[in-house]
Amino acid sequence: MKTQRSVGRSANPAEWRRLERLVDRQLAVLAGKRCPKKWLKLLGASSSVALSVAARNYQPGFDLSLMAVVPACCVGLKRLLSWICLDGKRGFTSLDTSKLVDVIATPALPYWVFSVSCGQEETVNLGSDTASTRLQQKLRRPMTISEAVALCVHDEHGIAITKIAFRAGASRHDLWSQVPLIFWDYDDNAPCLGSIPTYGVAPNFALPSLDEELMIEGFHGERVRAWKSRFVKQ
Repeated sequence: MKTQRSVGRSANPAEWRRLERLVDRQLAVLAGKRCPKKWLKLLGASSSVALSVAARNYQPGFDLSLMAVVPACCVGLKRLLSWICLDGKRGFTSLDTSKLVDVIATPALPYWVFSVSCGQEETVNLGSDTASTRLQQKLRRPMTISEAVALCVHDEHGIAITKIAFRAGASRHDLWSQVPLIFWDYDDNAPCLGSIPTYGVAPNFALPSLDEELMIEGFHGERVRAWKSRFVKQ
């Protein structure tokens, strides 16, 4: 799904083309997952603004400069998890989804996030609370379940969750005592959403993160607005 866009004034043409390919690839991936057309249209309409923000704030070293997120409230969590597909196996969960909550406020419509890190080097041997504190000191934040799913769907470097699990550190399960976790379930031989305690060291459990200052939400009518992450009181 390609959208005509003009090159941002502050962007290097080669870098702009790289970002455009990244956007087009992500929209094509979502279309292949049968994401509802109205959400694809919304993301496409806001992609020019997202590209400009990504080009203006580009920093080397991140896994994804920008990433399209479709919140679970737009399609349903179980459908969203099914978009994670490895070796023909679709994502699933056995959790009571009514006990899953996000601890930060994010847009209720599809949106873009920026400077995405898989968190393997920074957080892989830290407990969720410790890792989240360190990220916040760097003006970064952990991801919600919807954002962690988006990372698994869009990861352009092919980091397989068969090797490392992704904690959704900006979400909680079971009265805030558990952190949701996307991992490879060897019993069912498929990607799975489970949970682990918030405390303690978590070997091989990365805590992905993104720039806490930057989110771009699409609106119907091709309007966009910037969001700033804010934590919800327990």
